[in-house]
Amino acid sequence: MAFQPIGQLDLGLLLQIAFTKGAMVQANKSQREWDMISKMRDGNPNGRQRNFLFVNGLGYAAAQSSNPTYTASFPKAQKASIQEYTAYYKNFDVTVELEYNLWKSAQLTPEKYADPLAQEIELKAVVARRILGTYLFGDGTGVYGEIASATDDTDADTVTVTLASDDSDPGHVRWFQIGDIFKTLQPNGTAQATPPSVSGTLYGWEVVNILPKTNQVVFAPVNAAYSKLALTASNFAAGNVFYRVGQQDIPNLASISDYGTASDIMPGLGSLVAADGRVVHGITMSGAAAGTILDCGGNAIDVDYFQEGLDEVDMRVGKGEFSYKMAVMAPEARAALIASRETDRRFNVVTDALRGGKGFGYMHDEDTVLYTPSEFCPKNRIYVLPENKVNGNKVLSYFGTDFEPVVGPEGSKFHLKPSADGGHEKNIITYMENRGTLVCHRPASILTLRNFTV
Repeated sequence: MAFQPIGQLDLGLLLQIAFTKGAMVQANKSQREWDMISKMRDGNPNGRQRNFLFVNGLGYAAAQSSNPTYTASFPKAQKASIQEYTAYYKNFDVTVELEYNLWKSAQLTPEKYADPLAQEIELKAVVARRILGTYLFGDGTGVYGEIASATDDTDADTVTVTLASDDSDPGHVRWFQIGDIFKTLQPNGTAQATPPSVSGTLYGWEVVNILPKTNQVVFAPVNAAYSKLALTASNFAAGNVFYRVGQQDIPNLASISDYGTASDIMPGLGSLVAADGRVVHGITMSGAAAGTILDCGGNAIDVDYFQEGLDEVDMRVGKGEFSYKMAVMAPEARAALIASRETDRRFNVVTDALRGGKGFGYMHDEDTVLYTPSEFCPKNRIYVLPENKVNGNKVLSYFGTDFEPVVGPEGSKFHLKPSADGGHEKNIITYMENRGTLVCHRPASILTLRNFTV
């Protein structure tokens, strides 16, 4: 390899730009969803699992009327149904690679070189938090989207995929991020029936563009060095699904025994508040244990569905048992509700005079529910989240850590990168790790509006 001055190294360029205060991040750094998860934190993940109790029934049959003129026995006893369930913690790992010369320069001259290196580490933490933000709305399988159709562009060596977008289809177009790498598999977890035809060895499909309005993602085939390959045919088939290329545990989507252990991805709202009989963390999501789901019948989203849904929540969990201040939805859903504001006076503009904040929401009895946009919330889902606790735990609890460095021998956080020949490259590797899971202690208290148009 030809000699490269330090300014020609990737981070060397960053150093030069940062030194002149000219580095501008071109990607979305928003961590709104991670902020939501952080607010749900109930503690660190001790051990390898989280055990919790669930009350599935109160024992109604134990209470009966009786005739005072007859001597009769008391009604047959029926105990409350209390069961213990288990949520297993999932790990999430991050690798940061730095050029050795720059890392050494940061040690010798920290006033010039330390900031850009710290920025590289922080940006990787941003990436990791954003990925976990997509998990908040997922089901625990790791599926990012299902193929409806695909069009190859062999001149540009790209393929444009239109994602399936019916109410029951998995994934969301905004979960794909430019530069991320994906693989396609059949729903049963096996490789696609006809392999792609590309030049070289395919590592995965890099996202080069996302088109949320048309529900499309543009991919390019790349090798293990992330170099673009010539495309002859993607051979993508309708019904196949996308996973991030590093996912290790791939489930058979037709035979999942428990969404809590289906993959190495922690389950999110897609499973934690389901009402279709699936099992998550050992809980069968039906009856008293199910979430409160309101099917809007494919109609345009309207304020009446909030009223009907929150009334149903009150019936299931008790009036006033929980307070509601947040309805999380896609920006498109929020825009549709804002547009309907002119014809419905039940909408409210909420102003916080103390903090100077403003919001838009809906009044339901004593609750003011603010409409909170999320780029990762699917377009046909709205989640209305309660604030109160259940037996000391938050309704939706995150038992986990933030991202922490992995400490090696003698307390070192930085390591030389091993090379293929058994030696070491002149690159420094540092690792970060997060560990935790989400648990919903009262699924019925979370309202899900689904199957609507915007």
